[in-house]
Amino acid sequence: MLFIAHDLSVVDYLCDQVAVMYLGRIVESGPAQVVHRAPAHPYTKALLSAVPVPDPHAARKREILAGQIPSPLSPPSGCVFRTRCPKATQECAAALPPAVALGASHVAHCIHIEGNGR
Repeated sequence: MLFIAHDLSVVDYLCDQVAVMYLGRIVESGPAQVVHRAPAHPYTKALLSAVPVPDPHAARKREILAGQIPSPLSPPSGCVFRTRCPKATQECAAALPPAVALGASHVAHCIHIEGNGR
């Protein structure tokens, strides 16, 4: 079954596997609990920082994304997330980011993730 949602806490609860997408491209995928507990891609981290916490006294650092969302009809070159990414460099505009294996089935697409020669 395919389940599509924007609330990653619901995805973590209902799903075994997750694929996080930005502008139609998968930026991170893997077992839902692994991605939820140890997100690697900056977009996944930002999405998870927006999940409400049931404890009103709990402190959580929100990762607010700057910039405008690009048009899906005319996505940016290279990494589609680069126009809003806090880690973006000129390299990000040159080519699509390769898949970085972070575990048995946990993969992220970013040139700035550990395990990608950085």
